[in-house]
Amino acid sequence: MSSPSEPWAFEAGPEVDAVSRGYRIEADVELSSDWLPAAAFTTIYPTVEAAIPVAIEGVDDAEIDEVRIVAVGTGRVAWRSTEEEFE
Repeated sequence: MSSPSEPWAFEAGPEVDAVSRGYRIEADVELSSDWLPAAAFTTIYPTVEAAIPVAIEGVDDAEIDEVRIVAVGTGRVAWRSTEEEFE
């Protein structure tokens, strides 16, 4: 790896690239489940479709307590439980 020109800069390796393409779960309430481990809510998922069932399981009512699937690399909301366009 070559040294970066700025002291604060770094070169991203393949593991960073893989994570930046994933999706995380966000909510304004604490996410929990009777059958899923807590780590399920902090995992980076490879697809939106893989994250949705976990996100829904984390709240009592996904139509009231909003839960979002967010692209890690961009911060863009890819799915939101409270909007009809995403249902």
